[in-house]
Amino acid sequence: MAKTIGEDFSQDVKVNRFKLEEENEVQPALYDYYASQYAEARATKDAEADKLDLIVASCSLNLRSNPPDGMKITEGTLSSLVEADDGVQAQKEVVRKANAIVYTLQGAMGALDSRKAALDNLTVLYSKNYYQNRVTGGTEEGSDAMNDGLNRRGK
Repeated sequence: MAKTIGEDFSQDVKVNRFKLEEENEVQPALYDYYASQYAEARATKDAEADKLDLIVASCSLNLRSNPPDGMKITEGTLSSLVEADDGVQAQKEVVRKANAIVYTLQGAMGALDSRKAALDNLTVLYSKNYYQNRVTGGTEEGSDAMNDGLNRRGK
C-alpha cells in the first residue's frame, strides 16, 4: 500500500528499517510536502499580521478624527482604545492561530530532519552488515528472529 503524505504526520515520520530503500525514496517527497505547507503557513501568517497592522492604523486614525464624546485623546488613551477594539482583538486571534500553525510546521520540519538523520544512520548500519544475521520483512516472526540474532551476537 502506498504511503499517503499529509494525512497523519505521526505515520509520515515513522521509519520502517526493513524497507530502507522505500523510506529513502519517500523522504524527499515528505520534506517537500511539509516545506510547502510551512512556506504557505508563513505567508498566511505574514498576510494576517499585515492585515492587523492595517486594522490598528485605521482604528487609530478613526479615533483621532472622531474621539469619543468628552474624552481627551492622549497617546496612552489612544493605545488603550485601539487595543480594546473588537476588530483589533478579532484579528489578533487570527494572527495567533496562524502563528500556531507555523510553529507546528516548524516542529514538523525538525522531525523530518531527524527522520532523515535516522535513515542515514540506518543505511550506514545496513551497509556495514549490522543486519546481516537478521530476517527482513517487518513481520513479527522477522522481529523475533532479529531479537534472537541480537541475543546470540551479545553472548
